[in-house]
Amino acid sequence: MKDNRNLELIKERLNILDVVSTYIKLEKAGSQFRARCPFHNEKSPSFYISPARGTYHCFGCSEHGDIFGFTMKIEGLQFKDALKMLADKAGVSLSNFRKEEVGNVLDILENTTIFFEENLKNNIDAQNYLKSRGLSTEIIKRFRVGFAQNDWRTLYTYLQKLNYSDEEILSSGVCIRHEKDNKVSLYDRFRSRVMFPIMNASGKVVAFTGRIIGMDEGRDEVAKYVNSPETETYHKSSILFGYDKAKMEIGKTKKVIVVEGQMDVVMTHMAGTQNVVAISGTAFTPEHISILKRFAEVVVLALDSDKAGYNAMLKSASLALQSDLEVEGIKMTNKDPADMVKTDPKMWDEAVKNSKPILTLIAEIIKEKESVRPKQIQLMRKDLFPLLRVVKSPLLKQAYLQEIAEILNVAPNIIQEEVDLIKSELEGQIKKEKKIVPKIDILTIVAKGKAASEILKIKLELDMEEIPDDILNKEHILLEKSLSEVKAGDEKEKERILREAIYLAKKVIYENAIMIAKNKIGEGVDMEENLKIIQEFSKKLKNI
Repeated sequence: MKDNRNLELIKERLNILDVVSTYIKLEKAGSQFRARCPFHNEKSPSFYISPARGTYHCFGCSEHGDIFGFTMKIEGLQFKDALKMLADKAGVSLSNFRKEEVGNVLDILENTTIFFEENLKNNIDAQNYLKSRGLSTEIIKRFRVGFAQNDWRTLYTYLQKLNYSDEEILSSGVCIRHEKDNKVSLYDRFRSRVMFPIMNASGKVVAFTGRIIGMDEGRDEVAKYVNSPETETYHKSSILFGYDKAKMEIGKTKKVIVVEGQMDVVMTHMAGTQNVVAISGTAFTPEHISILKRFAEVVVLALDSDKAGYNAMLKSASLALQSDLEVEGIKMTNKDPADMVKTDPKMWDEAVKNSKPILTLIAEIIKEKESVRPKQIQLMRKDLFPLLRVVKSPLLKQAYLQEIAEILNVAPNIIQEEVDLIKSELEGQIKKEKKIVPKIDILTIVAKGKAASEILKIKLELDMEEIPDDILNKEHILLEKSLSEVKAGDEKEKERILREAIYLAKKVIYENAIMIAKNKIGEGVDMEENLKIIQEFSKKLKNI
């Protein structure tokens, strides 16, 4: 049975304001506190906290509960793991609880982190690698960087000795099940890798990224990075690497810098820029935006200068702009943030100081990339104008129009006509869709979106960890918002919005398939065969 005395003791020691303010910015509202709800997208605060009752309630989405419910919801945990997390914070022993009532996954991940840290102390090659990348001893300790030995069962054996069951170890994601000749065994997921623990907003380890070093480094069949799988404690679409260490500075500056990789975060923090987080090789998601909006008003994109980084910047900018965030960009050279800091920290400081409004930066990049004027315009039409279309502030849109018009030396109204034309072309594409759905609700679109996601996973036969389960969530959120703004009774407008949402959802899945296939070049996957699979998949997609 649960020991309710311990539950009450945790509540006594942990004020709900202390727990909630770790995740979102609160403002006083009479005897209560309020904030923008972290569980749904909103402009005006409808999330209220009552310190007297120790509860919260959102009048927008009806979420409510106490510190346990809040922690479970925001961290994506089951009760047992939320209980363990809050008990640790409160300094309350859970010895009176039955073992099965206290989650072991977080314990396993913590012990694994300690194990990797100890390994690093005893491995000169791993230490030399980190030293060659410019990491100081202090920053290695702060981010708890470790090392996974080049062995198949060292970690597994260590965890067994700590009396964790195979089921618990598998649930943590640090080991993999292997079946042969009707025999089942476990082996370590990470081998010969420098290990970066991934932590949730509370600083608890929930997953790992491992970077290969040693004799296997550079081999085509060996992935450079290996990540933990999705688990009950780790959902990569809602985790930003370094957020636990950056959130206080983000709250102070109201600004967050988004980079690509863990090493970029570690090095920039070492250089003194504390408001930096990483998307860690995954796509920027609505969940990421929701997390950042808790404290930030400005998002600064500092993604790599290669083609993949440029495309990621475009997609990330679009999502942030649609969420009413100010978006800036840092012009990257052939050096990523980590390399800048290693070469000269002042180079990184200057790059941060010279960040520009994102549309201005993209216009400048395009102008530098293409010297021929018609090609400049074609690129701006493809990459820049769609972003201009999603800028919501009329004043900001007008300022961008004026600036881009000056760059192209044309009248602002010509740019606006181009933006309107792009919108018309999109609507034209939607009309070409063979299957018209006159009546359909949001839940149906969500259901079909997830079904399409599952088809994608089966058809591609690639590493499925690279496909976020909620890939279509961005479209769902935008759809919900768009429908809420339609005047009552305007069924034709609702129908148009729904058809557009279906079209865009299909487009997102298809583009994601192509991106994954391209990322597999050099990893022993036949590109031509992948593209054939994608082409077949796109035909099936039309019938969804």
